[in-house]
Amino acid sequence: MRTRIWKLTALVMALLLALTGCSLIEIDQEMDNAEAVATVNSATITKGEVKNTYEYYQNYYAYMNYYYTGSSDISSQLESIKDTVLELFIRNELVKQKAAELGLDTLTDDDKATIEEKAAGELEDYIADELEDGHIDTEGLSEEEIRAAALAHLEENGVTLDALIESDTASFIADRVRENVISGISVDDSEIQEAFDKEVADDESSFSSSTYLYELYRSNGTAIYWNPEGYRTVKHILLKMSDDQKSELTALDDELDGVQDMIDALENPSEEADADAAEEATEEAEPALTLDELTARKAELEKKIEDKKAEIIASFSDKTDEIYKKLEEGASFDDLMAEYGEDPGMQSEPSMTEGYYVAEGSTIWEDIFTETAMALAKKGDVSEPVLGSNGVHIIYYNDDVTPGAIDIATVRDDLAASLLSTKQDDAYEAEYQKWYSAAKIKKYPNRMNY
Repeated sequence: MRTRIWKLTALVMALLLALTGCSLIEIDQEMDNAEAVATVNSATITKGEVKNTYEYYQNYYAYMNYYYTGSSDISSQLESIKDTVLELFIRNELVKQKAAELGLDTLTDDDKATIEEKAAGELEDYIADELEDGHIDTEGLSEEEIRAAALAHLEENGVTLDALIESDTASFIADRVRENVISGISVDDSEIQEAFDKEVADDESSFSSSTYLYELYRSNGTAIYWNPEGYRTVKHILLKMSDDQKSELTALDDELDGVQDMIDALENPSEEADADAAEEATEEAEPALTLDELTARKAELEKKIEDKKAEIIASFSDKTDEIYKKLEEGASFDDLMAEYGEDPGMQSEPSMTEGYYVAEGSTIWEDIFTETAMALAKKGDVSEPVLGSNGVHIIYYNDDVTPGAIDIATVRDDLAASLLSTKQDDAYEAEYQKWYSAAKIKKYPNRMNY
């Protein structure tokens, strides 16, 4: 009897599963997604809400791990990732609750229209990205069908107009809360002066011991508050060598280096490192060369290199003659640099406007460039063509750099804006921490298993 009852029960269950398909699994998934992973006062943050964000962070950390270590294993970081995601959702919920408390969550029709317009624009950007990234096979489809396919693919990934409106609405209200907290915060003259003096002192300390750092900061546009002595700015027109010209010159330079290694080894036989270098350098030299022969070979190679450099410079004479002629006729160096120059650094800011910062002993530039730049006598002077490792340079003496602290007036507005932003950020974060401490918050990161 028990066996028959068990078989009947099993049959009924099988029929139910057949009739409902996967509905039982879907119900379980729905219940699973509704499980709380955190509570903030009376509000619940569910497992389903944080899923996409958690997976995004996992993918991001896996990518960064692989980029830096070659391994995408982030098992040791999962707890930290869970906490990061939960804190993000807790912050959003607390701000939402604070907005309701302050009456800042009520939107006018104009507010709603502004948000909807922004969301619609964002959706169009998403659609453009979908098509640009090749996610949609557009072959044989009309424009309407292509758009529909892009929208369908975006919807699969949770990107819809309604979702964007919801997100932008939350951001709009959060901005109101922030403005409510930071309104009235300002910076005064004494704070600006204090910050300026600190920047000057820091730069003086850094650049007094490192010209490389100063030149690097200048070339990448980092704000500078103190200038070392002896600097000038120069611009240049670079005419690039061909690959063949570069290879020929490199081969001669390499041969000269090998000969110099052999000379050094013979002149310093007691030095083991030089002896090893000499042995390696002379392995293919049969018979072995004497010091006099090597010295003669060195002079011969140096002459060949100088002749090759002169030959390369001469190969650009049509262009260089044209450039100098236009300069004599009154053309500006900037215009000629834009027309002929092939150095990307001179085609982007700040170098395009300011030029390169150079001084005696500069380390960021190759020697021939520095020496030629510093040999120019006065502002407005232009060098003869010189050959560097990338090609022919025509260098222009642009300006002198006043040493010491810069004029505070030139950075006052930027410094004030930066100070104000930092002060506002600090004030808002301090206020948020008060809300956080006063709230009843519980977290259940162990439930974030998908």
